[in-house]
Amino acid sequence: MSEAGSDDVLLVAPVGNDSFGTIVRDGTASLGMRADGLLQVSPSTSPKGTAVCNMVLDGSGDLISGVADMDIISDLKFGAILPVLEREEPSLLAFDSNISVETMSDLCDWAKKSDSAVFV
Repeated sequence: MSEAGSDDVLLVAPVGNDSFGTIVRDGTASLGMRADGLLQVSPSTSPKGTAVCNMVLDGSGDLISGVADMDIISDLKFGAILPVLEREEPSLLAFDSNISVETMSDLCDWAKKSDSAVFV
């Protein structure tokens, strides 16, 4: 198996139409990584913003407190992902288990039909 380069890996994730979405898209591209899988969610479809997590850790790395807003992930529907899957035809599909059960099931069904391995 050859080493994967940055062109071989594609993150498909929703980002809001907000400043954090811009930071994620621009930051990803500036690191030489693909940003074409970042799906900008329309405010009319979902008023939720880009997922954000802030954590305060102590000197040992243990969590003291944190705030997270990951609601946009639960709104990610299979129909938004399907065009990317059809274009890229991945041999391995890995996804965040915070997506909805329905989307997860649809992704697994697609992977089975497409002979793609799944990693959760």
